[in-house]
Amino acid sequence: AFRDPHPSVRLTLLNMSQHLILNNMLRAQSNMYHLALATQDPDPKVADMARLFFQKYDKADRKKIYNSVLEVFNQLASMPIPEDRYQRIMAFLLGFIEKEGEAESLIETLCKRIDQVGYTDLDGDKPQSRMRQARKVAYCLAQLKMES
Repeated sequence: AFRDPHPSVRLTLLNMSQHLILNNMLRAQSNMYHLALATQDPDPKVADMARLFFQKYDKADRKKIYNSVLEVFNQLASMPIPEDRYQRIMAFLLGFIEKEGEAESLIETLCKRIDQVGYTDLDGDKPQSRMRQARKVAYCLAQLKMES
């Protein structure tokens, strides 16, 4: 339904998902990448509502987005979405990571991931696919701020 051609359907689904997640009636983890994709929806109303959801979600509990980032990364890294769209989504989500410990933990996990990209591939053994995944990891690493 998040891929429905009618913005009103996507907006209704987003509104319902937001309500259910923010009121702890629906587990967010399994739906988070759909909501992340919606932040870059072609319809401005859908995109604005999705971004507002993440702001409310972050305000409700600062750890929730941190706990969701890797799941969203895993889902989006294996999807054939345009690189610029992926970068806008991840930049938006990683902007919520403000605590140094959280950034350090994500950096450590992403560094391990970049090492694994050389050996395993979510899309098969295509070298261009591995390079695309490595670029996605590198982009996320560049977005994280860490105190020296």
